Amino acid sequence: MNRDMASAMSKEFHTMIARLSLCVLMACLAAPAIAQSADEGAAPLAELTALSVGSFTSAAQAEADDRYDVVEAEIVRIWPERDDGIWLYQEQAILGAAGAVDPANKDRPYFQRVVQMTAMENGQVRRSIYTLPDPAAHVGAWREAAPLADLSPADLGGKTCDVFVERIARGLWYGESEPNCPNSYKGAVRMTNQTVITAEGYGNWDRGWSADDDLVWGPAEGGYAFDRIAAD
Repeated sequence: MNRDMASAMSKEFHTMIARLSLCVLMACLAAPAIAQSADEGAAPLAELTALSVGSFTSAAQAEADDRYDVVEAEIVRIWPERDDGIWLYQEQAILGAAGAVDPANKDRPYFQRVVQMTAMENGQVRRSIYTLPDPAAHVGAWREAAPLADLSPADLGGKTCDVFVERIARGLWYGESEPNCPNSYKGAVRMTNQTVITAEGYGNWDRGWSADDDLVWGPAEGGYAFDRIAAD
């Protein structure tokens, strides 16, 4: 696939991410352009799982806007035998600015986490975020046939946050975190997350806030837009 074709294919996805980042989200998501029955297609949790796993990159966004780096994310399913929800492992690394990517940074992730997805009675899916007890020992686990097979939920660190995700239309999900997820990075006391998940990729907007509700980390203009990397 040539560069122009890849850019054209991701244009609609990036436009949607930008609109959802800048507007009152629920009002935009209610617009007729995406008003479809949430009952269409796969069962919600199964659909969200299929949309969530894969390899993703923000390369197109970084090329278009130098305020953003090239970030790659790997999300794989773990512990498929468990019956207490869907468990995922996510590893994310900054490869560098557009045009100055260092592939070696792939194995220097800036975060690793485990996500438990459970269906709720109101139709939402709760995504509970957990830390790893020894993240460095599991770098690259996404490459393994059975990632984190040597661990179980009992081995994980504490839960850091819950994100509640809602199916807006077939193949389109929107989620927000609890408003007071604890966070101490760069002097923050809490963090918030907003996410949009589609078949083409996902948008993620993490921000850290001070005790006075000042933004202390995270992009002010909008979140990162990750395109799904097609399998070879």
